[in-house]
Amino acid sequence: MPVKILPAHRSSILNSEEQDERQLRDRWRGSARERGYTTEWDHSRDIFISENPLCAECKKQGRLVQAKEVDHITPHRGDDELFWDQANWQSLCSTCHKQKTARENGGIGTSVKAVRPNTPVTVVCGPPAAGKTTYVMQRMKRGDLVIDLDRIFHALTGLPLYDNPKQLLPFVAECRDAILARLLRPHHLRHVWIITSSPKASVREQLTKQYGATVLMLVPSEADCIKRSNQDSQRIDKKSSENLIREWFQQFES
Repeated sequence: MPVKILPAHRSSILNSEEQDERQLRDRWRGSARERGYTTEWDHSRDIFISENPLCAECKKQGRLVQAKEVDHITPHRGDDELFWDQANWQSLCSTCHKQKTARENGGIGTSVKAVRPNTPVTVVCGPPAAGKTTYVMQRMKRGDLVIDLDRIFHALTGLPLYDNPKQLLPFVAECRDAILARLLRPHHLRHVWIITSSPKASVREQLTKQYGATVLMLVPSEADCIKRSNQDSQRIDKKSSENLIREWFQQFES
């Protein structure tokens, strides 16, 4: 299996606005498909911005600024009805969108402060069924912190691993985000492992900034991932898993 190590970039800091915009698009909520950001969303978003081209927040302050984002006034947190309710949409410029999301997250995700330098943080990325969890389990030691959305799902629901009901995602994601926020405060962990798919290069780059992390990519072929998924007795919904694998490879940025 090809393993590529991407070194942490601790000496350079992204432009803060660009960094936050990248982070907001795909920040620790599962795949875009799981969060509802599908082709259908892109189409609806473009229509909405064409009909509402000015930033709503800037207009309140007497400024005419072109909108770049469609924001959910009340965060949907995985609620489909709230996600698609256009009465809950507003057009925002990038700056206003960034500031609003930072407020909603309590500031989480806007700092580029890394964890303690002597605490390695390893982010293991790759498509579903790439072997990310196996890779970490073979290398972790007792007392290491392992952050894995699938296992948080399992711990909170008691359901089999990879049986992740969509309506529970908002609660599971908030648990994970609370752990990630805690990493930014002093601690005495020996090693932190973060397991995530993150096909987008900008998201992986953000992790190196946010947590001083090293990113490892596990990228077997698409066919190998599908084969592994089909042979994995823990993955009950084979069709859904296959769709997620194909979507990951379509989105992957080397």
